[in-house]
Amino acid sequence: MQVLGRDMNLNAYRVQCDAAGVTGFVPESLMTDTMVGFPSHGAAYDWIAAHQPQITQALTARAANRTPRPPYDRITLAED
Repeated sequence: MQVLGRDMNLNAYRVQCDAAGVTGFVPESLMTDTMVGFPSHGAAYDWIAAHQPQITQALTARAANRTPRPPYDRITLAED
């Protein structure tokens, strides 16, 4: 999984998931559920790395037109 940066309009981090073959958005609100306060840029990258299996599972579900399990149902696919 590769983090491609932050989308300021969506308040989300754009990630590319080679395992699922898709690109998606991980919202900061998902991170703040398990963190105190707003995540720094480095903390967001660390959080994404720590939750990579769940993010991959959510993106795989989205790519198959299924709804991921909460709270990862907030992850969306990027429209490229």
